This record gives sequence, structure tokens and C-alpha cells, in this order.
Amino acid sequence: MSGAGAVTAPGLLDRARLFGWRHPEWWAVLASALAWAYLAARGHAGHGTGAAAAGAMVVAMMLPLTIAQLRHVALSSLWRRRHRAAAGFIVGFLAVWIAVEAVLAAAWWGMASLAGATLAAGAVAVAAALWELAPAKRRHLRRCHRTVPLAPSGWRADADCARFGAAMGVSCVGTCWALMLASAAFAHSLPVMLALFGVQLSGRYRQRHSAPLAAAAVLAALAAVQHLCGIG
Repeated sequence: MSGAGAVTAPGLLDRARLFGWRHPEWWAVLASALAWAYLAARGHAGHGTGAAAAGAMVVAMMLPLTIAQLRHVALSSLWRRRHRAAAGFIVGFLAVWIAVEAVLAAAWWGMASLAGATLAAGAVAVAAALWELAPAKRRHLRRCHRTVPLAPSGWRADADCARFGAAMGVSCVGTCWALMLASAAFAHSLPVMLALFGVQLSGRYRQRHSAPLAAAAVLAALAAVQHLCGIG
């Protein structure tokens, strides 16, 4: 038994290591899962808003939308620097979204102050649904699928990865800004985030995504949460 164990253990470790190198995006998926767990825990504790929740929301909802590009960056790099390339991409991507989240939070605060939270939340919900139907949203969505050539090594490779991440962040903002504003308007409610995340995943990865169905889903989800939870 001891001999078999000595042979099996390194085999499992080798397979795990090989999986990690072949799927360098694994740790971004794990980060997203941990962010969702954090948001769920905060929601159960009654602390759904704040800078920490907004940052976790970006990691939870945005990173899974860019897994294909993240994998492209890692696999286009030298084997030994795959994770470094992926990290550079994520830094550029999240830097854009963190800045935009601050703008969206300020915009929501201003709208709620001027029109009242309930009216402003209703307006944001309608705007989010209409944006799903807008041709401009589809143009931004197409840009989210593009790839670019990357330098293989050195500081140019690091700069290319971060620049590509930032470019993907800008395209993603163009696609998802209205949904993220709706999430802020509904106090980062976990049911709202899950519903809007489903709409985002459908738009990004489903081959026959239906914009009218997505718009209806956004309105239905936000209306249901506002009715059941009194949010907005």
C-alpha cells in the first residue's frame, strides 16, 4: 500500500499541475466564485452596499465574461509566463471597471437625490432594458470577442497584456454599464446581481442571444425584487 501511495500521489500532483498550466484561467474562475460567496455572506449579514461590495461585484460578475480573452492572453504567451500574462490582463480589465464603478455609484447617488430612490430605480430599470435592445450595445458586444497579437516576452508583453485588458474593460463597460447601474440602484441585492449576471452570460456566450428576451428578463427581475424586497 505504501508503494502504491507513493506512486499515486505524485501522479495526482502532476495532473493537477498540468491542468493548471493548460487552463491558466482557473484562478480567475476561483476568484469570481469567492467573490460571489463574499457577496452572499454580506447579503445574509445585511451589509450589501459599500466599496468592498462594489469591488466584489465587479470580480464576481465581470471576470467570467472575459474568460475567453483571458485564456487567449495566457495561451499566446510563453509557457513560463502564462499566469503573469493573465494577471496583467486582469489588472488592466479591473482598473477600468473599478473607475467606472465609482462613476456609476456617483451617478446613482445624484439620480436618487434629485428624483427619489423609487423613481430613479424605476428609470434605471427601464434604461437597462432599453439598452439591451440598442444597436450600440450589440456593437460593443461584438468588440468583446476580438483578440489582438501580443508580444511574447519582456516589458512589451506586460504592456500588451495590460493594454488588451483595459481595451476589453472599455468594451465590457459599453456592454454592461446599464446593468451595473441597475445593480447599484437596487443596493447590490444578491437576487438582482444573479439575474443580471445571467443576462450578461447569455449575451456573451449564447450563440442565439435574444435581445427582446433579455430586456424582458431585466425588467421582470428588477420588478420582482422591488416588489418582494422593497428595494429601490
